[in-house]
Amino acid sequence: MGGPPLQRSCELPCACPVHRPSGPSLRSVAFRSVKEKIIRRSAAALVAALAVLPVPAAHAAPAPPVGVAGQDIPDGDRWLGPRPKAPWTKPVLTGEISARYGQPGTLWLAGHHTGVDVAVPTGTPVQSVGPGQVHEVSTWGSYGHHIKVRMDDGRYVLYAHLSRMDVSHGDWVGPGTRLGLSGATGNATGPHLHFEVRTTPDYGSDIDPVAYLQKHGVVLRTNTRAPGVPMHWL
Repeated sequence: MGGPPLQRSCELPCACPVHRPSGPSLRSVAFRSVKEKIIRRSAAALVAALAVLPVPAAHAAPAPPVGVAGQDIPDGDRWLGPRPKAPWTKPVLTGEISARYGQPGTLWLAGHHTGVDVAVPTGTPVQSVGPGQVHEVSTWGSYGHHIKVRMDDGRYVLYAHLSRMDVSHGDWVGPGTRLGLSGATGNATGPHLHFEVRTTPDYGSDIDPVAYLQKHGVVLRTNTRAPGVPMHWL
């Protein structure tokens, strides 16, 4: 065409590498700084909050259930620590002894009366004389409905001829805990409580229950025959 030829523009690839910073970016550095400040402030706030909290007292063992006259201990209850020391008490709050301990006679297999009989109407509350654990709850034999408690001193106390029993085997009882109600079940000619103390769980290991209670500060009135009440119940 008459004019000089057009030159093509040509871009040569750059052989120089692109330079990028090898360390963290400014954005990441700023983010990390803010995060660390938040963590430090949170930790400081937590320490300050804990410093003003009251220090809890040493954990105390739960108080054991305390049996009192007229109340039952529910089945399965256990005392987990030392039982409270309370004054011992009578097995029944009313009534008189109608048959003494050691009284001879053929009415008893041992040849003598192994406990004391306390003449009381049917339905009179019967309570534990002291602290111990229920060893036996039974409806079998000449004792009728009866409860045997192993006392803390190792003796065994028997409450017999009951009309109702309110505790179970293994229950802990204290002075005044109601065990049941008096009656005339088993080999009995009238309503009364047969109260017996043994050195072992077995029949024939009986000791004087009146003297036993006296050692624990409890005095029972002894009477050869309560007015209108037969001498022997068993």
